[in-house]
Amino acid sequence: MLKKFFSKKSKTNPVAPPNPLFDLFPLSETNHQRIATFVKEMFERMFDEENIRQMTNFTLEYPVGTGKVAKLLFDDMGWQQEQKEGELVLVCQQTGGYFHATAIQVQNKLKHGQTTLPVYRQWLTKQYIDFGGGVVLCERFSNVNGVEGFESISKIPKPDSAQGVDYIYFLNIPNFKDNILYQISIKMFEQGTKGLRDNLLMRPLMDIAEMTNSEEFMKHYFRDPYDHTNRQGLPMNVSEKEAFDHLYPFHPLSIIRQVIRKRLMDSLKWES
Repeated sequence: MLKKFFSKKSKTNPVAPPNPLFDLFPLSETNHQRIATFVKEMFERMFDEENIRQMTNFTLEYPVGTGKVAKLLFDDMGWQQEQKEGELVLVCQQTGGYFHATAIQVQNKLKHGQTTLPVYRQWLTKQYIDFGGGVVLCERFSNVNGVEGFESISKIPKPDSAQGVDYIYFLNIPNFKDNILYQISIKMFEQGTKGLRDNLLMRPLMDIAEMTNSEEFMKHYFRDPYDHTNRQGLPMNVSEKEAFDHLYPFHPLSIIRQVIRKRLMDSLKWES
């Protein structure tokens, strides 16, 4: 997915008007409890006791493992390995998740501070808009082992008109000494009932925001987290806020943020 993003130019995002849904965050304790109660009641209507137990207690206890691409080491979480020349492919047998890591020799000299965060966000957003998707998170990172770069969480519609979306955790990690760009991409898929997180949160959010017009509600339901005027592709929606991850531990977005992201951030390091 690598296209040129090294640039020093960026545009200034215009200020967007207030949003009655996204402006609810951070949620008050009262609103948080109203939403949690609604989701619990809907689970009880839709699923039997055993299914509810499996969903609400869902955990992925990955063993600690060691993956390596060139000089970059990381926790491979015990996923099944398919080693290829210059890259590493891993598959999660529990979820079908897909982990791809590669090292790219860059022709031009990599320089510290060469690409600003706004420039990178614009580049990344364009990539996912081209796939009909959008960005949920895009930030710089620097971990305790001295590894730094850009991290993002994005989404793309499932192929062949299938329902739902796939979520992708993507890392761009430059090694300035060797002039190599490392890329890690982890794709996680929705399991079971598609769109459950999205659909169950609409009603309580609509009630809390005191909105009665569904068309007006949907105008505010989607918003690019960085460019609030962007309406292209599939921008982030309110249900994808991290505040809801604990209600849906089985959801791919929750798995990325609560499990995979932490494991990688703690383990990324350069080979001595």
